[in-house]
Amino acid sequence: MPPLTICVMSRKGGTGKTTNALNLAGSFVNDGLRVACLDLDGQGSLSRCLLGPARVESMHPANTTAGLFDPKYDPTPDDLIQPTRFDRLFVVPSSDALETFNRPSPAEAGEAQFVIRRFLDEAANRIDLAVIDTGPNTSGLLGWAALAASDFVLTPILPDPFGSHAIIHVQRLVEESQVKVNPKLRIAGYLLNMVQKNAVQQAYEQTLRQIHGGQVFTTVVPLLAPYREAIAERAPVTLLKPKVKASKVVKAVAEELEARITAAIGTTKKEVA
Repeated sequence: MPPLTICVMSRKGGTGKTTNALNLAGSFVNDGLRVACLDLDGQGSLSRCLLGPARVESMHPANTTAGLFDPKYDPTPDDLIQPTRFDRLFVVPSSDALETFNRPSPAEAGEAQFVIRRFLDEAANRIDLAVIDTGPNTSGLLGWAALAASDFVLTPILPDPFGSHAIIHVQRLVEESQVKVNPKLRIAGYLLNMVQKNAVQQAYEQTLRQIHGGQVFTTVVPLLAPYREAIAERAPVTLLKPKVKASKVVKAVAEELEARITAAIGTTKKEVA
């Protein structure tokens, strides 16, 4: 059975996709799971965080997610899954070459739509859970292939005027993916991120909850310094500083995500894994 796979996706940049993918992965590692972060963002921020910029920039494209899309290569899980300094946390890194393959009209891309799905099938004995970090250009092949391989989609949003626009785009993309490549795909929910205590953000949060109801996570992620500090230390906050408030918030998000998965498919992430 392939690993349970969660795609972190938003059309809008700056919503905290990479930070949330990283921190949730760390929380699941704390639960004893073997977690692989797949970096499908050509910027490679997640890869650089976990492996360091120099190592990522020196890697051959065949040993990155670009190698899955390039017909010149046929990488195995051993070629791609890189250990990090944390036990049970792995990364499949990105590279600058990845954006070459983010072509439009992905539903017409043939077998390239399913390269991530096939890779995860092959990696089933190596990992229990996969977290896919996507770039803001969700309309191309990279985001489409991520959805074709995923069980659930998690969308970080900001409590601002553009939050609903990002949600509508993801909803449409998920619906198209369900019809064409992945009928089992589900939206896990929308996660309010970088929340501050001010009247403007509170008003937008209330509006988002009125429009989207239970699809918005009950837990919100506040704007806290330890998240940036952990990125500077190239680590999930949940592994670097597990007792601080920021880590407790991530743990609450992970628990709510697990409950949503259980409600949707009748099991927990550990039992699926």
